[in-house]
Amino acid sequence: MDTDKIASRVMKGLVSMRGAAARLHTASIDRQDRDVRAALSAIDQEYFSLREYLNGLVEQADKRGD
Repeated sequence: MDTDKIASRVMKGLVSMRGAAARLHTASIDRQDRDVRAALSAIDQEYFSLREYLNGLVEQADKRGD
């Protein structure tokens, strides 16, 4: 496992979710329903993408440990 690649992917996902959360906050203040939905969708997609990535790493580690 390349720990630098793993850390980079996790950080990219967290930064992406943080940006979407900031857009969500701004859109909710401005009452921009379309932007709110888009920001929530971005957070949701990145969360599931990151979760799948991390689950894959766990599976790989489990296979190596067998």
